[in-house]
Order: sequence, then C-alpha cells, then structure tokens
Amino acid sequence: MVALLDVFALSALFVAVIVMLGIWLIRADADLTLLFCEKFGRSPVLLRSQVVWITGASGGIGEWLSFKLAELGARIVISGTNVEKLNAVRDKCLELGKRSGCEVLVLPFDLADFSCHTDQVKAVMEHFGRVDVLINNAGKCIVGDFEDYDVDEDKALFDVNVFSHVSLTRLVLAHAKEEQRKLHVAIASSMSGVQGSRVAPVYAATKHALEGYFGSLMVQGKVTGQVDVTVLCLGPVLTPMTQTVQQESGEKLPEKVLGVLKPKRCAELMCVAIANKLETVWICENPLLVLFYWNQYLPTIFRRYIIARIPWNR
Repeated sequence: MVALLDVFALSALFVAVIVMLGIWLIRADADLTLLFCEKFGRSPVLLRSQVVWITGASGGIGEWLSFKLAELGARIVISGTNVEKLNAVRDKCLELGKRSGCEVLVLPFDLADFSCHTDQVKAVMEHFGRVDVLINNAGKCIVGDFEDYDVDEDKALFDVNVFSHVSLTRLVLAHAKEEQRKLHVAIASSMSGVQGSRVAPVYAATKHALEGYFGSLMVQGKVTGQVDVTVLCLGPVLTPMTQTVQQESGEKLPEKVLGVLKPKRCAELMCVAIANKLETVWICENPLLVLFYWNQYLPTIFRRYIIARIPWNR
C-alpha cells in the first residue's frame, strides 16, 4: 500500500511538473531564473535614488526603461542624439516620478564620437557625483545578406554598437575605481548574440562582440569585486528599430513576427534583472524563447533540422 502511494505521489509530481512546463512554454517571456526573481527576488524598488545612466534613451527600449526608472525614483541620465525627443522623455519621466523623487539630466551626444566621451562622463560626475548603474542600450541595425555589406559598413556599425559602449564603460569604470565605488554595468545585447541572424548578420556580429567584451568584464568583476555586469539578451521588441528592420527586410520577415515583446514589459524585466544583479538573462516571448533553448541545449538538431524551417530564415 505504501509503495502504491509512493508511485501515485511521484506520478502526481511528474504531471505537475509537465503542466507547469506547459504553462511556462505558453506564457513565458523570459528565462526561468529571471521569472523566478521577478516573483521571489529583490524588488526593482532597490534602484530608488540610484544614479542610472541610459544611452539610446530618446526612443524604443531606452525610453520605456527611463519611464520605469522614473516611477521607481531613480536619478537618471538620459543620452541620445535627438535633443527634442530626449526633452520629451525627460518631461514624461518627471511627471511619472513626481512622488518618487525622480531627477533627470538630459545629456545629448553622439556615442560614435569617442573624442567627447571624457567630457560627457565629467558632466555626469559634476551633476550627480557618481554613476551607480550604466545601461549601454544604444544601437543600430542594418539589414541585408552576408555578402551585401562592405567592410566600411561593418566598421561603422561596430563603432556604434560595440566600441562606443566599450569606450564609455572604461571611462565610467575608471572613475568608479578612483572613487572606490562599485559600478554595475548593464548591456543591451540581443538573442542575435546567442544565435546568428539571417536578416541582419553584421548586427548579430556586433552583439556577439558585446557578449565577448562584457562577458570578460563580468569575469573580471567576479575576481576583483569592482564591477557587476548584467548582459540582457533581448528578443524582438515592438520598437521603431524593429519595425524598420521588418520593413527593410522585405520577404525575409513575415508580415507579423511572432513573439514580439511590448517595450513596457521589456523594461520591467530589465529592471528586475538589474536589481537582482543577474549575470545573463534572456528576455524573449515564445515561441522564439523555446527555439533559443533548443539552440542552447540541442544545437546540432536545431541548426540542422529546425533553423532553415523558421519562416523569417527562408
């Protein structure tokens, strides 16, 4: 009788696990660790009064991230190239952060102009005195087949998507070390940094490069204790950049892309990841999320038998 009850209990547990996995497969929009931290981990409220510098804040994910941080009461530096849009983001942030004590510094500049980075860091330090969290979010995407690009185009995209973030991070980290303060660096990577892209191969290459640079900085931080790094691997998010990619890719993307996340939800999950100092997270809706798990754990099967059948890869 006892053995029968044990079998029944194990069977019930197995069924429960299968049901939970099924629900996750249908509803998940992030990896299991991030979703667990959203329910049981540290609250993003911990970012209140933190000085957070966001690049690429004039639209898309950076804009919504600014709004969320304003609600939380962070002290925000927003950077981009469009001054008018940055001012609009600032006004909205101040409205959302009235009760939370949000402060906003608008700092427009071209990230690809490395010569101005030192002055921009100096301006932030003069205003807030420190940077607690640097969110390297700015980026561009160009569409085409592998052979459509020339090396100059590759270099230009790497300047914006990779070297600008590396340059700015080095300067902010140097200042943090000088002040003996710990820095948290978050980098907006992409699921294209996990698996190559049929639609935007050079963009995917820049994201792979970010994974290498900031994955190495992450290891350094674990050893020295001077810096925390969070790599945010983002799937498609409903932003102007995603819509532009869809338009420019012609037949390479379906008319409606499955698994496109809303920017507000993406920003919420990014704040959870940063508050919990998670090293690497995947933020991506199903069915794309499941496909990336296939790529991660069954790479040969995925690449030989599945990848060519995905509609936007044809």
